[in-house]
Amino acid sequence: VKPMSATAAHRWDVAYWTLFACLCFFGIAPVWISDLLPLLDAGSHLHLMKIIHDFGDNALYQHHYKEVHAIVPYLSYYKAVDWLQYFTDVEQANRIVLSLCLLGIPLAAHALLKALHHNRWLVLGVFPWMLNSDFFMGFFNYLMSIPVFLLVLAAHVHFLRRPSWRGGALVGGLLVFLAVTHY
Repeated sequence: VKPMSATAAHRWDVAYWTLFACLCFFGIAPVWISDLLPLLDAGSHLHLMKIIHDFGDNALYQHHYKEVHAIVPYLSYYKAVDWLQYFTDVEQANRIVLSLCLLGIPLAAHALLKALHHNRWLVLGVFPWMLNSDFFMGFFNYLMSIPVFLLVLAAHVHFLRRPSWRGGALVGGLLVFLAVTHY
């Protein structure tokens, strides 16, 4: 088998990343083309994130709700949207975080394929997974956990091949982050 020339390899790199970017764009387009996300749990999540953000300034919320400082699986998604609400409204903050979660799926799958030394073109099978049933059910925190889980696997493969303190810390940190996204 004759090895591929540098020019041909570059063309395949450009083709891969162009297709990857286009599919990512189409994967997040549904999040941005609608005024209101027609997802099952989206409304309740948005309301809860708005309450979390406005809790300290709203006497009505303080009367009817109690602030609890517990580490729960929804924490990472809700806090990411909460922090972005200082710059934009809750709907736009949610769209940004949701887009990052959706984009994280093929990016993390690419990292896992690279760690496993598999053909990177296999990532094309992951793109339909971006808009899966959990997306349409509005399970935002679970969508955040999918790329984190894939990154845990990629980091673990790296750690198994070249054990190091840094690699172990990365796997441990990703596992902790996974615990506060979703189980």
